[in-house]
Amino acid sequence: MNTFNSVDKTRQLQVKELGKHFTLGIEYKDAGRSGLTLHSFDAPAIALAVLEVAGYGDTSDDMSVPEVLAFNAMHKLQEVVDVQERITAKAKEQAELEEHAAELERVYRTCPSNKNAFVEIALKARELSKEAGE
Repeated sequence: MNTFNSVDKTRQLQVKELGKHFTLGIEYKDAGRSGLTLHSFDAPAIALAVLEVAGYGDTSDDMSVPEVLAFNAMHKLQEVVDVQERITAKAKEQAELEEHAAELERVYRTCPSNKNAFVEIALKARELSKEAGE
């Protein structure tokens, strides 16, 4: 577990690994604890968001070495986030294709003859295409 104390020592951020997930918890000195559990896949996007909110995305001619390093890290994190978004979109598209294929297979199995099966499959494919907004 990693912990980060606030400057005034009234709060502590706790980051704890839970397999493919992690928790972000805030412990308040006098008010208990709150937090949330996130998937590890989201960590780069969260790190990027923290750096952006902290102002590390801004550039100037008089940037310090830590600011330059953080700025460069943000670009690398953005690359990771972009790749993850493409992977997620591709997986979603694949799942939709598999769902449509299964539906077409069900239609084929319920038709009494091959000729009718292909007509029914074509009709079902048209219906699925309209549902998908194509």
